[in-house]
Amino acid sequence: VCPLRRGARGMAHGSAALCLCLWLSAAAGLRLTLLHTNDVHAHVEERGCAEGPRGCFGGVARRAARVAAERAAQRNVLLLDAGDQYQGTVWFSRFKGQEAVHFMNLLRYDAMVKRSSVGLPSLPGGPGHYDQDENPYLWNDVIFEDEIEALQVQVNKLTAMGVNKIIALGHSGFTVDKNIAQKVKGVDVVIGGHTNTFLYTGILLHAEMFFF
Repeated sequence: VCPLRRGARGMAHGSAALCLCLWLSAAAGLRLTLLHTNDVHAHVEERGCAEGPRGCFGGVARRAARVAAERAAQRNVLLLDAGDQYQGTVWFSRFKGQEAVHFMNLLRYDAMVKRSSVGLPSLPGGPGHYDQDENPYLWNDVIFEDEIEALQVQVNKLTAMGVNKIIALGHSGFTVDKNIAQKVKGVDVVIGGHTNTFLYTGILLHAEMFFF
């Protein structure tokens, strides 16, 4: 697996994006298991424990147990995060994101993207104090580009190198994710976050319908 580093360049809408590339041999018949999280928002602890018969769900401990089980059962596993690990509970208020770093390292994530605005400083005095230059900056040398166009350029480079499986990992929302899947040629899997869209193909039991 090779994370494609784009240097100090970003995507439109303040999102971050990452291409993961895989060289797979057709003869080998490699089976790859993708585990991914998104929009955790510092929910380190389990939830719902006092809310009726459905019991507790979520939390880092449960996530770690499931990841460990999959790694034990499958030979090739990637653990990915599509952004927004930070900000949302007292854990972030107290530890300022270090809790995410700590637990993600323990779970051994393979790749992640930042959330929409992590690391961007606030503007003193509001937007009126923005530099009126043609290219005002919050991060020096960060250029925001259209996701579709920027990804296609990088995918073309990867395919020219012989890469035959590409995962687009980003944090721009479900609509943009669908556009990437439809318009970027060469991407095999799109994993995203930001809009908290609940995607589920199983039978919706009553207890599952509104667990969030």
